Amino acid sequence: ALEDLVHRDTMGRAAAAFRAQKLPLVGRVQADKVAAVLEHVMMSYMLDGGAVTAEKRHQYLIGAAPMEEYYPGWTDTKKFLRDVQEIVAPAKRGSLSFEDLARIIEEVNEHYGRWQDGECQALKEDLLRLEGPCPGRVELRSFYSSAVNDGMWQFSESMTYLRSMDTLDESE
Repeated sequence: ALEDLVHRDTMGRAAAAFRAQKLPLVGRVQADKVAAVLEHVMMSYMLDGGAVTAEKRHQYLIGAAPMEEYYPGWTDTKKFLRDVQEIVAPAKRGSLSFEDLARIIEEVNEHYGRWQDGECQALKEDLLRLEGPCPGRVELRSFYSSAVNDGMWQFSESMTYLRSMDTLDESE
């Protein structure tokens, strides 16, 4: 049941990416268009549920705004997508089918968490370095200062967002 739900979501995102790139759902897609489809799908995952307006989401998806602006690790993510594609379905005769791309996306879904774990561990270490006198807590001043002064873009969420994620301790 859950597997079917994930598969339907994957197929829906793949179809949306094909439509956005003005590619046919039947037949084959030239290899030079594959990266754009995979990137579109990955952006849709990353932007869903994020703190981004619908208009800004659209700008990222159509390439009118650089994805690095939203997620500075985007270049590494694109390399991950290419690597998965080369393993799962190297471009046969210079092209891939919709089914090939859906299979690549499913493999991306399967391996992305493990691949991104290194980034999560680095963030954990950064937060531990910012830890204040209360164990397991980072003072907001240190949190936002690291974003402004040390380039830690990951630590720039609004208080509203932190509160909604139940990560803001407002007790005294």
